[in-house]
Amino acid sequence: MTLNDIFDLAMILSDNEDDADLYSPRALGILKVLRREIATLCGDRDFLPELTGLDSPFGLDDELAEGVAPYGLAANLLLEDNPGTASYFAQKYEEGLRYYLARRKAETEEIERPYGLIGYGSFARW
Repeated sequence: MTLNDIFDLAMILSDNEDDADLYSPRALGILKVLRREIATLCGDRDFLPELTGLDSPFGLDDELAEGVAPYGLAANLLLEDNPGTASYFAQKYEEGLRYYLARRKAETEEIERPYGLIGYGSFARW
């Protein structure tokens, strides 16, 4: 999914399809910041392709690109023009991000025991 797809979804959500030319110059910068924020929260910061234009791929899960990022973009684009609607979109963005993070599977790893297993040995207090 490209940044332009996310921008189009944000314009449809905010009912500003006719005014897309007014908002498009700010979209790339906002999406760069949003993608970094989402990647940091999701732990997917290892490799993110550089965003050079709205035709660049988002680089994260399509569920985040379609279901979370358009709300964040719409919230930031409408912040000055329509604060009430921007607040609603910001709430939907945070809600979608929390929902996505809550459904992720936990990662497990072996617990390292630096001192061995002496807790229940002959020298234990109990």
